[in-house]
Amino acid sequence: MTYGTDGELAMEKGFESVFPIDGVPPSSASIHLRCFKHLKWDMLAELKRLEQPKGKQNYIVRRILGGEFQGKRLKGLVDVEDGEFDKEWANIQKELPPAFSEWMKSTKGRIRSHMETICKCMLKSVRIHAGLGNPPNKFNNQRSKSTNNVVKEEAMRKETDQIHIHELIEERVVEDQRDELIKAIGCMGKYRLAEDFKGKAVSPSKWSQMTTEQRKEYTKKVLHMKQQNLGPRAQFACDVDFMSVPVSKCDLEDLPSAVVKDIWAQANIILEKYNVIQLENATFCVTEFDQSYTVKQTALTLYRCCCKLFMSTDGLCQHVVSVAEKMKALLEFLTHYREKKNKASRVMFQKVPIDAGEKPSSTRRINFSSFHFSWEDMNSIN
Repeated sequence: MTYGTDGELAMEKGFESVFPIDGVPPSSASIHLRCFKHLKWDMLAELKRLEQPKGKQNYIVRRILGGEFQGKRLKGLVDVEDGEFDKEWANIQKELPPAFSEWMKSTKGRIRSHMETICKCMLKSVRIHAGLGNPPNKFNNQRSKSTNNVVKEEAMRKETDQIHIHELIEERVVEDQRDELIKAIGCMGKYRLAEDFKGKAVSPSKWSQMTTEQRKEYTKKVLHMKQQNLGPRAQFACDVDFMSVPVSKCDLEDLPSAVVKDIWAQANIILEKYNVIQLENATFCVTEFDQSYTVKQTALTLYRCCCKLFMSTDGLCQHVVSVAEKMKALLEFLTHYREKKNKASRVMFQKVPIDAGEKPSSTRRINFSSFHFSWEDMNSIN
């Protein structure tokens, strides 16, 4: 998952609580990009407050964030290789006002210091891994298209709840990104598939020859690919078992053992790699790969999920299991699930149409010979 922010504390905390970053890629499961323009404005404002000459202000910003001169790139601190960061910062620090140097290291009102932000969210290697080219472009967050501004405008700049925010982001942000991803599958638009997915790209000529249904099915197949099947760099195998009830002792005889094992494996991945966030009104947001699912607690040990697997198993999926485990109620949840009546028949006939097995209704033929019309009747109709 790759996302960008403008440095707003609440937004950064919200994203990183769901999609945490562990450091410099490729070790990170997610990449957090920081807007260059917003950091530049913050730095200029601080230098102005310190009453530094305008020429020196621009020079310091250029030394840290780089710049352009006569169409050529001027490298800054953000463009050094990973192992050269500390050495380059030591050289730059000699030219900085002491108060500005301390401001760069301060965490007051921020999720981390500006120095750590540059290292984790703006460095050359981070931007390359995020797909911004090589040499990489700078990430800039256009205010009119930022997630923060989209949510504020849709909510009429009034207070709103977290569930509504999730729905807004899904509709106004995620769907737009999905459209760009579909274009990338057909080698169109401004983006291209990442290295692990390149084998699934289709040439524009082949894409144009596919029917609408073929495009839809192929896109669905690519969008639902799981990263653990893409190669060693994207493996998500868990070394630790987080489940309080092992899959061998869950005693779910109504479901195929392979389905149950897969649910337990996926729930384990969620608990180790992703997040279960408790929202308001007994609602949970479960993140899995690049998607999120809403789980609603309907009773003490009863949960309802929005995913298809929950419906096809009559109440069991990795999202519900991970929430139950997070709430330390997995054993009670499984006990209640086993006691459901007619569960096997509901699972078996989940996708069977209601009218399956019925004889097709026969249309009654009308015998027009039994009707008698007179000229008076016809005249009355006219």
